[in-house]
Amino acid sequence: MSAVLAATAAILWETLREAALSDLLEQYSQDKPYLHLTVSSVQTDDSYFNQLNYRIEEVLKKDEEDVFVDKIVAYRSETMSTGIDVPKHEPESRSFLFSSPGIFESDIISVDGAIPSTGIVSRMDGMVTVEGAISEEDARKSSLTMGDDIFLTTQEGDRFLIKVTGVYRVQDHADDFSTVYAERLLAGNTETVSTIPVLLPSEVFFLLGSEPYVKFRTTYLWHLSIAKSQIRAATFESFVEYIIDIHEQLVSDYPTASLSTPLLVVLDSFKGKLIDSRTAMRTILILFVVFTFVYVFAVTSILSDRQSGYYHLLRLRGSGRFAPITVVTIPILSICILAGLIGPAGSLILLKAVGYATGLSDIFHGIPLSSFFIWQSWAYSASAAIFAFVILVFRLAARSVGRQSMQNIGSRGNGHTLRAALLSPINFMFIIVVAGFVATGGFGSPIWKEMGSDASGTGIAVLLLPVLLLV
Repeated sequence: MSAVLAATAAILWETLREAALSDLLEQYSQDKPYLHLTVSSVQTDDSYFNQLNYRIEEVLKKDEEDVFVDKIVAYRSETMSTGIDVPKHEPESRSFLFSSPGIFESDIISVDGAIPSTGIVSRMDGMVTVEGAISEEDARKSSLTMGDDIFLTTQEGDRFLIKVTGVYRVQDHADDFSTVYAERLLAGNTETVSTIPVLLPSEVFFLLGSEPYVKFRTTYLWHLSIAKSQIRAATFESFVEYIIDIHEQLVSDYPTASLSTPLLVVLDSFKGKLIDSRTAMRTILILFVVFTFVYVFAVTSILSDRQSGYYHLLRLRGSGRFAPITVVTIPILSICILAGLIGPAGSLILLKAVGYATGLSDIFHGIPLSSFFIWQSWAYSASAAIFAFVILVFRLAARSVGRQSMQNIGSRGNGHTLRAALLSPINFMFIIVVAGFVATGGFGSPIWKEMGSDASGTGIAVLLLPVLLLV
């Protein structure tokens, strides 16, 4: 049973890891994973932004697997003071400007009223005036309507005027923009400060920032949606390292660059899950080793005490020594029959039972039943059943021709040398091990690395430890 569990766990190891990762992504509400790249407190200049955006594109072009499927670019000014008088019991009123390329031409928002002009409206008495839009919620909260004026003062003390021409509403399908707005653009909004964000056309944003009498610094933001199909357990850690490498490349050119993604939190939890998974796998393998040795020594003792005929068959010819590798044929034959009969469904039951018995049932939680009925598990069960059938037929045939015929099988001078060599139990043991090894992905399977070493040879030695020691 423990050997069946070990083989099944090896086949389903990647499925177990995928299930653990999927569960964590759901736990952290990462149905649509994303990455935020931010360059903070830099100059408000169109050419500077174009240079920065080109550098971002250059870094992301190294992505050959289409990891990032969508991108939103936005910019946000420093917080500014407003000229709106509020009662003392109300929060202090602040404001900031933000924009995104083509925001008013897209289907991300709908605007009631007029779309703001893309140029400077006036420069009267040193006061620069531009048009902007505010959200429905801010209009209601601050009692602002279309046609109202908002006087703003930058952190440098420069004043300018915003004319409210429209009220916008973010469309329900614009989830990515809502994430950007809620998590990044509204950063710093507190109970003691009431923020009125003003949406400007991108052309006006940079025109205003280039005015000699209006100086403010800007934070540029890239919201990158990540293809969920690219988040795989086998490559998840290297994927996060790839994201961090993007950040390091940007920081080398722009010191105020920063990176934010919930996947970093998922990675920490995922590593913990992997530790528990490795514990479960090692527990299964230890059970395999222990029960194999217990079986071998118990059977050896019983057969030796009874001096049975089968005991003499198990002795190496002419040496007088016991052949433990042949004893191992018995449990392997039984295991193969069991695996062939129960198939993946039985493996599912056995895994659940061991998980419950060892207190590690969470490792196998959330795995869809279809994951157990994959072609590898069917191939392994079929190979086991064929192996068991051939061995059984071989044993019965050998017994029917008598002990002398059995002793002649495999002898060098016999005419059936080739057939005997092919049908020998040890050869079939080797065949079934190779079949299982191939079915689990060969050297490319993560099982070899996750067993405690980066060397495939060590992983194989762990799995075959009982046989290696017995031989």
